[in-house]
Amino acid sequence: HRAFDKVSNYEKALEDVISCGFSTILTSGTFPNVMEGKEVLKQLVNQANNRIEIMPGGGLRSTNISELNEIVNANWYHSSAIIDGSGIANSEEIVQLKKKLQS
Repeated sequence: HRAFDKVSNYEKALEDVISCGFSTILTSGTFPNVMEGKEVLKQLVNQANNRIEIMPGGGLRSTNISELNEIVNANWYHSSAIIDGSGIANSEEIVQLKKKLQS
């Protein structure tokens, strides 16, 4: 639920979360969306150093996942795949997200 995005010191908070034994953090890099938070996401992935999964999510779409993956290089990504405001995941968006990650 991106609670991590509310922390004031993400470097310290990351260490705290790791020490609590969590396995994954869903975050947009403390910004409203992943593209705004891409540099923080990159720093988090590097700092985590495989001790915890950093899962970028929040505004992640097929139109930006390739660029984000080049910068952040996370192992996992999260997207609602909702592109029309309906509250329902769009099946073509899901296909496109998968294609972009596989290429």
